[in-house]
Parts: sequence; structure tokens; C-alpha cells
Amino acid sequence: MIGHSIQAEQLLRRGQRLAAAERFDEASAALMEAQQRRPRAVGPWLHHGLVLAELGRLPEAVQAMEQAMALQPQHPVLPVFVGRMYWDHADYSHAAHWCERALALDPSSTHALALQALIELSSGQVPQALQHLLQPPLPVPALVRTFLWLGRSQVPSLLQQANATMQGRILLQTERVLLQHAPQAQTLAQQVLASTAAHQNEPLADRLMDAMDHSITWVLLQMRRLHARIRYATQPKPRALHLRLLQAEDAAYSGQAATAQTLYTEIAQHAPELPGLDERLCEVYYAQGKFREALRYFQRLRQTLPDPEQPGAEMALFLGELYCEVGQYAEAAALLRRPPTGPMRDYRWAYYLGLSQVHAGVFPEARRAFIRAVQQMHPNLVALRLGELARWV
Repeated sequence: MIGHSIQAEQLLRRGQRLAAAERFDEASAALMEAQQRRPRAVGPWLHHGLVLAELGRLPEAVQAMEQAMALQPQHPVLPVFVGRMYWDHADYSHAAHWCERALALDPSSTHALALQALIELSSGQVPQALQHLLQPPLPVPALVRTFLWLGRSQVPSLLQQANATMQGRILLQTERVLLQHAPQAQTLAQQVLASTAAHQNEPLADRLMDAMDHSITWVLLQMRRLHARIRYATQPKPRALHLRLLQAEDAAYSGQAATAQTLYTEIAQHAPELPGLDERLCEVYYAQGKFREALRYFQRLRQTLPDPEQPGAEMALFLGELYCEVGQYAEAAALLRRPPTGPMRDYRWAYYLGLSQVHAGVFPEARRAFIRAVQQMHPNLVALRLGELARWV
């Protein structure tokens, strides 16, 4: 018996690892074997149900989850998993039924409340869903409110308390609604560029991180300015041209993108062979939200690489983002489907891959990509997109 338990635990962990790597057929085989070795354990049934759902085998997935619930009938999260499976197959009535069962077991379950808001969002009840997602799920006790006030922190919203798998689904549905009903909505990059530094309502920890970011950025900018002065001072070009370059660099590093664009363009007309001009023009056009112009200069810069068809991870990510920003989603998907050539923990890789898949209508793949994006710890990604949706409701 002990040997069977150890083997079942090993198989369960192997199945979980394979599922995380999206090797669902192998994961299903491992978890089925774990079920056979420990048929009274909830874990193998639960995870096998989730894997079967990813394989599109919904009836079998529900049967596995029902077996798990038979073993733990009072577990409030198990019905949420079943409701989530039905939501993934656009069966919102069954999803709502299982959500009600979860809330009957625990009315304060954030998992069930988040699923309820997701179903509302998918059923066209957008204002109601937004209200639920952006508010705390339950009243906060006075003592907790006092501690939050002392730290200048806000009560976490339901969205913030939802786990990554639920936030990824909320992000998927938000992008689908924006695509269908608000084609002129701002993109994520436009939202980020337009966001202001209003810190008075942010939690203390966020303000401290912002202050550290500003300090580090200031030091880096001073180093880049010094590098620019040294580099241009050693170039055999007329002094007036170097002064223009320094003015352009100062304008770019000071956030005056339009001024920098004018100066760089003027310099490019007189000395197009100077290194770095295409890169600088791409940066300042991007900073102004002029993504088509940024893409044009990036493509010119790309042709100077040793292998233009195999850019590094950072350049591939930036190119994929620009493709999405100008509506070339097929090109973005083809680029971002390939694994990055180096370590990549930037949420934008998965987000823009998911966005291109939404436009292609492949929603299961988009859901997985959005979940990965949320897991990579961008704190405002889903809230930003929900905020844009709220502008169009």
C-alpha cells in the first residue's frame, strides 16, 4: 500500500509537470495510472479532469471532476473547475449552474465569485461584471481597514484576488469583447504610453517601487548621455552636427519625443551613415504611439543584423508588438509562436501571442497564452484592459 501511494504521488507530480509543459496526452496517461494506484485520492482525479478538458474531452473531464467531488463533496473550489470547463466550451448555462453550486458551498469563495463575473462578462452583462471584478468581494472588517489605511494600501479587488488561470480567462474575454464591439479602443501599448504618474492613490509599496525605478532610470540616462557625448566627440564630423545629435539625445532622454524626432530626422538628411539613427527614430516614434513609422525604421534596423530572419529575443518581442499595434496579427503570430532564443520573462511575449490568436479565432491557444502572460507578474495588465473596456460600455 505504501509503495502504491508513493508511486501514485510520483505519477501525479509527473502529470502536473507534463500538463504545465502543455504535453497533455502524456500527462493524461500518467494521471490515469495515478488514479488506478490511488482511486480514493482526489488529486489524480482533479488534475486528470483538467487535462482532459484541455484535450477537448469535456464529458470525460466532467466525469473525472464528479469523481473528485464524490470524494470531497464539501470542497467549494471543485465545482468552480467544472464551471470553468463549461465556460471554455462557451456553455454558459452549465457554467452558471456549477458556479451556483460552488457559491452554495461557500458564498465568499473568490474563485466562484470571479467565475460568476466572467460568466456575466461573456453573457453581455458587461457593466455588472466590471462592477463585481473591480470591487472587493466582501466588506472588509474595521481592523483590517485600519491596517490598510496605515499602509496607504487599497482593499484588493476581486480581480486582484482571482488566480492567474481565472485572470487569463478574464483577459481573453475582455479582448474578445473589445474586438467585437470597440474596434477603435486603445491598445495596451497606447494605454501604457498614455498612463500618467498619479501616485497619490497607489499603495505605499507601489510608490516605493516607482521611486526606485525613477532613481535607477535617472542614473542610466545620465550614463547614456555621457556615452553619447564621448562617442560623438570622437567622430570626424562638423561640430554643429554633433551639437544637433546631443540636443536630440537630450530631448529623447528627457521625454520630448516629438522634438527628438525632428532633430534626428534633420540629422539623417545630412548624415544618414551615422550609426544608431534608425534605432533612435524607431524609439521616438514608438514613444509617440506612431507605430507604423516605428515599424518602418525597425525593419531598416533589422536588415543590418547578421541574420535578419533570426533576431534576438528582445528584438523579436519588439517586432511582434509592433506587428500587433499596426494590425499585422498573422505576422505577429508567426514570429511569436517560435520559442524565444534566450530566457524571456517579459509578459508581452505571451500577451501579444495571445492577442494575435484572438484575432485568428483560436481561443483555447489564446487562453493559454494569456494565462502565461498573467503569471509573469504584470500587476495591472488585466485591470488596464478592463479599464479600457469600461470606457466603451
